[in-house]
Amino acid sequence: MRIHIGTILLSFLVIGAFSGCAQTYESITRSNYQREINQARKSSAQGDYKAAARIYRQLARKTNPPVSDGFLYLAAESLYRGGEIASSRKLADTINQANLSVEDRYRLQLLYGRILLAEKQPEQTLHRLEILPAAELSPEMRLDYHTQRARGFSLLGNHLESAREQIAAEELMSDPEAIENSQIAVMRELAALPNASLAQRQARGRDVLSGWMALTWIFKQAPPGTHTFDQEIREWTLKYPDHPAHIPALLSNVSLEREIYTRPEAIGVALPLSGPYAQVGEAIRQGILIARKYSSAPRIPTRFYNSDLADPVELYRQAVSDGANIIIGPLQKNILKSLATLNRLSVPVLGLNQVPELDVPNLYQFGLNPEDEVDQAANSAWFDGYHRALIFSPETSHGRRLASYFAQKWQQLGGEILRSVSYNPDNTDYDEAIKKLLQTDEDIPDEQAEPIGAAGSRKQSDFIFLIALPPHARLIKPMFQYYESGDLKVYGTSQIYSGHENPSEDQDLSGIVFCDIPWLFNSQIENTPALDAVLAKWEHPAIQYVRLMALGFDAYNLLPHLTTLESDPNQSYPGTTGTLSMTQGRHIRRQLICAEFENGVPVPRSLSPHFDRNVEQSSPVRSWSE
Repeated sequence: MRIHIGTILLSFLVIGAFSGCAQTYESITRSNYQREINQARKSSAQGDYKAAARIYRQLARKTNPPVSDGFLYLAAESLYRGGEIASSRKLADTINQANLSVEDRYRLQLLYGRILLAEKQPEQTLHRLEILPAAELSPEMRLDYHTQRARGFSLLGNHLESAREQIAAEELMSDPEAIENSQIAVMRELAALPNASLAQRQARGRDVLSGWMALTWIFKQAPPGTHTFDQEIREWTLKYPDHPAHIPALLSNVSLEREIYTRPEAIGVALPLSGPYAQVGEAIRQGILIARKYSSAPRIPTRFYNSDLADPVELYRQAVSDGANIIIGPLQKNILKSLATLNRLSVPVLGLNQVPELDVPNLYQFGLNPEDEVDQAANSAWFDGYHRALIFSPETSHGRRLASYFAQKWQQLGGEILRSVSYNPDNTDYDEAIKKLLQTDEDIPDEQAEPIGAAGSRKQSDFIFLIALPPHARLIKPMFQYYESGDLKVYGTSQIYSGHENPSEDQDLSGIVFCDIPWLFNSQIENTPALDAVLAKWEHPAIQYVRLMALGFDAYNLLPHLTTLESDPNQSYPGTTGTLSMTQGRHIRRQLICAEFENGVPVPRSLSPHFDRNVEQSSPVRSWSE
């Protein structure tokens, strides 16, 4: 038999279960569920959050609202703490917030914020937190609030706001180790700012943030232990006598030292400047030169080497001999593999391609892998609520590779591949291939035929994943509609877009969703010029290879951030080729912007959604505007 315990129980449960504060539990003690509650709290204290969640869910089934909603919250919180992010989100969505007290609604919003951060959705986290009145939160909740905002801004590449929020969070901390980690986080964020920003802000004020910026400026400009550094620190201490920074702890942090003190002094760039890849190499070279021109930091001496004319190992040794302390390139996979045969890379290398099985110390890999785009097209379709896919790809090795990769990715997400059909890209007659894809049967009378995708139809597909170049896609998309594909959505990779707006020719692409580099959409990227402005001012730009220009641009700007990204997989850098982060194998991962053609023009939707492969497949579908 269910009983109504009363709303006071809810507040005691929510506050007491996780805050660790001493509470009076007389009302709980009088309940029939004290033994289960104690067991759940014991399981949580022992780190068995799955068991705690199971007990709280059982209690929710035994009680009525609003008490049952309180138990559901505790179960969702336990699942989150146990790393079951998707299950936590799914359960949180079942809570009736109207049954919660104002304070408990705040706690639920904070839980949602942490879930969204774990799902790599920082924009959604910040949106959730906007509705919370920070001044009304308890110290414990304010700490969570500012910590989440710091992480969210960091993932979005807004390092100044991230540092500001981290400073606010530190003011609520009492544990020395937590304070030290917080101060290191502040330094990491500020170190990612351009030198001009640090110099301008730190010279203006005497507040805590200005003090941190001034300190970061000193750390970046003078090596610790030198007379200049010591003198600068003495002057800083006089200017900021009450500043909370604990300099000895900052100096003793080895990873922080690597990230802030190690800066490129001379760069060697290995690119194919002749031969079959000369145009590709020239586009990347232009991107590097553009980055140097627009950088607010001091220009780093950069020397280019033609990788088409030299043995990769000898070229590497020559660049090091010439004084390079970091190298960009090579581009081709086979050359990258040859370079990796060296027993030891004495200076770091940022290769401009990616070889999945290659994992060599001091070798970072960064490229415009089409698999990244396939991943994010699949994530976008799954995010939009689709489950059954058709694949239409060219009869080429590239097409087969991407079609196979998409099928594998889609099935990992929990989706179903109904059919995969290839077409001959050298023949503009795609009728038979499209009929096979859509299973069009002209012998069925029109009145008996059901539109593809209709509920209960014999052809229950949700969308088509299309791999095609612009000229082919402009012919294929109208044919999908001609053969009554109904409301089937079409998703593709960036190759479907030429990279330049052409409404008259791309009109037939309307409705197609694809993911591409932010620079093409003139997205606002911190400290980065708009693409149109660059192309207008640059002499003889490689317009047909804009994406490769962006690769060169990001490669140059990434160099000071490689160790930061390597030390923390949650860190990111806002690049022209995407929001960049690093895997454990030192491969640069890109989060792209997704867009949809409307009237022949690609209109940005949002950052592509991110799903871990371990995410529970029953996670709820969310809208782009959430």
